[in-house]
Amino acid sequence: MCRRVEFSSFAFVSSGAGGSKGWPTPEPSDYVLWLNRSQGREEVEKIRYAIQRSRPYGSDQWVSNAIGKFGLKNNDAEPRARKKVPDSAPG
Repeated sequence: MCRRVEFSSFAFVSSGAGGSKGWPTPEPSDYVLWLNRSQGREEVEKIRYAIQRSRPYGSDQWVSNAIGKFGLKNNDAEPRARKKVPDSAPG
């Protein structure tokens, strides 16, 4: 694991604010600092929840907007279905 994102072999980090192509908005001036900061326990749990639920990660308003904009299914209310394992015991 890499301690700083700019030294990671798989991450793309531009060199300076506004220098990155493909940003829909101006790149924040503290982008690399933001990438390198450690997340608190609460934020880590929110990220894990988003991954487990296959939902966007962000503020509640941003998530709601993303779900509406991209036609995503809001699966917060329904638990993930587990695959049924066939009974292999002889009957």
